[in-house]
Amino acid sequence: MKRGILLIFIILVNSLMGVIINVPGEQTTIQSGIIAAVDGDTVLVQPGLYQEAINFYGKDIVVGSLFLTTADTTYIGSTTIDDVVNDGYIVTFNCSESDEAVLTGFTIGRSTFDTSGILCEASEPQILSNHISVEGIWGIKCDGYFLTPFIEGNYIENARRCIQVGGESQAVITGNHLIVVNELLPVGVIVFEAVPVIKNNVIEGNMTYASEGIHIFDDCPGAYIFNNTISNLYAGMEVDGFYGCEIVNNLVNNCHHGIIMTMVDCLCLNNTVVDNTGYGFYCDDFDSQRIINCISWGNHPNINNFAIVGVYNSCLGGGIVMPEIDFGGNTNRNPCFIDAANYDYRLAAHSPCRDAGLVEVPGIEMPIFDLEGNTRIQDGIGDGELITDMGCYEAATETNPACITGCVNLTGGNGNMTDVCVGVGAPVHPDEDGNYLIVTPVGEGICSVTAWLENYLPQTVEDVELAGGQTVNGIDFELEYYEPEEYLSFSPDTLFFLTYDDIIQDVTMTNISLVDVYVSRVAFDSHDFTYSDEFSQVLAPGDSLEFEVMMQIPCESDVRVLQYNTMFVFSSQGIFEVPIVWDSSLMGDAIDESLPECSISLNNYPNPFNPETMFSFALSEPGVVKLEIYNLKGQKVKTLCDEWRTDMNQKILWQGDDEKGQAVSTGIYFARLEYGGVSYCRKCILLK
Repeated sequence: MKRGILLIFIILVNSLMGVIINVPGEQTTIQSGIIAAVDGDTVLVQPGLYQEAINFYGKDIVVGSLFLTTADTTYIGSTTIDDVVNDGYIVTFNCSESDEAVLTGFTIGRSTFDTSGILCEASEPQILSNHISVEGIWGIKCDGYFLTPFIEGNYIENARRCIQVGGESQAVITGNHLIVVNELLPVGVIVFEAVPVIKNNVIEGNMTYASEGIHIFDDCPGAYIFNNTISNLYAGMEVDGFYGCEIVNNLVNNCHHGIIMTMVDCLCLNNTVVDNTGYGFYCDDFDSQRIINCISWGNHPNINNFAIVGVYNSCLGGGIVMPEIDFGGNTNRNPCFIDAANYDYRLAAHSPCRDAGLVEVPGIEMPIFDLEGNTRIQDGIGDGELITDMGCYEAATETNPACITGCVNLTGGNGNMTDVCVGVGAPVHPDEDGNYLIVTPVGEGICSVTAWLENYLPQTVEDVELAGGQTVNGIDFELEYYEPEEYLSFSPDTLFFLTYDDIIQDVTMTNISLVDVYVSRVAFDSHDFTYSDEFSQVLAPGDSLEFEVMMQIPCESDVRVLQYNTMFVFSSQGIFEVPIVWDSSLMGDAIDESLPECSISLNNYPNPFNPETMFSFALSEPGVVKLEIYNLKGQKVKTLCDEWRTDMNQKILWQGDDEKGQAVSTGIYFARLEYGGVSYCRKCILLK
């Protein structure tokens, strides 16, 4: 709105202080009109096809179609600038044009030549309400020396990079519609070594492999991405580099991956990442990343299991497998969208994400509005408290809520009554005596009320009738202590190396407990072969999940090593292990059965450990000993030893650090020992 008022003001001033040069009436081409103009003039272009490339040559003038004077969008489609010969840019700003230079109301391109759209270099014009359809690399390219070009209301398609921002530009990219369909690594907005504001854009594609909505990389200190809607791309958003970035109020849906963060000090605040076929959030191992007030639901999985990131007051389907990244206020309950099947991801009245976010975070400016422009921090459940919602949408203040009261009793165990959650939507906690009061925006109708506490069986009371402004009393719960020894069983319970060929082995896991178990990942890594499969599945009591693993043994005798290993199943109830063993009796005649037997016992103590652990093993004779540490992704963390050793009894200390001496994060690591042509593995767990 402010830019629209500014544009009207510029036109008014131009009409009073400058002149209007009509094309083709007074000048036959747009470029000749620009050459004839001086600062403050307007070049007004009639409908038609103008086969030329234009350059503003440093002039602070307005160049526009009749859309400029009428606001009739049909003039955008009927006024085309298309240089069918030039293989550079159709429009160029590269002579320090200010924000009084304006280009508006044109179709730029449509030829089949390898031509880019607009170059904005060392200038800060306004590029407003154009349709840019080019086959070249760039729709708009900005390089800027801390200048602020303003790019608003444009429809950009076909280019490999719809908008590129670099060279320390501070471009403002707002209200554009970007179509990412080029087959050559297409990107909606790509940013490097710049500090843009990317807001209120719609970015969509057709799931082309390697297509991305927004990609921020290299040194981009302070890039701000908010209120964008991104869909149908391989990756909705990828942020990597060495400086901070704020991602606020975005909706990323129906992509392959949602938001990928491999950047230090990256903040995700009030985003909704939903219905993506791959990761919702993929976070690399930097502990300065934060996910606050977000929803990640219906993704596979909703967050990678080795993420080193702080998660606060967010809704993640299946919960958070790694408890050390759970900073409180999180839920794995269904966010209850109004109509997810039709892409309406606003929160229903009974959503547990209403009034469940953090209102204040030290050092962070919380969003004032949601994705639709509604005021943030409303009383979405009607209990008199102003609390922000999770996700990119904020529910309006409830004026006539219903109330539910009752009492909770705990049987067995030593659970804390005030930690119990009771809820229809956002959960409440009872007092020390177990009494609770739920205020809910669910009005006339029937609902279910659930109470739950870790290590207790959850309980639900069905068919509770509610009426706006009234209170339902006596909805009581008695939660029974329950902590089974086993949650999952596996068939087979031991995997075997069969042959050197690729062998598909069927595995079934069954929930043998009385609570839901969320399975996120199955993996093993012996450093000679790897297997990993991602799941996002909740196993209800008695449910089973079938999957396949491929086992392979090196067939070349000079590289064949014997591994004793384990398959790891990551779940909301911890990490389960399925042994993998060698059974030479199952090998065929074609296989060399002279593989060495395991002669070394590799141990470490303590395990789990913090901050250091001692590895011990015995040698049969002097030889070269190599001991290395790997993480779950198969990346080498540190080499502890790689030298000739003569002592039979070996002790090697690992202080929980990497090659640079930096402390590594909490997680599972593998120690790999190579000695005498054989390698051995040992799992160790660092807990901080």
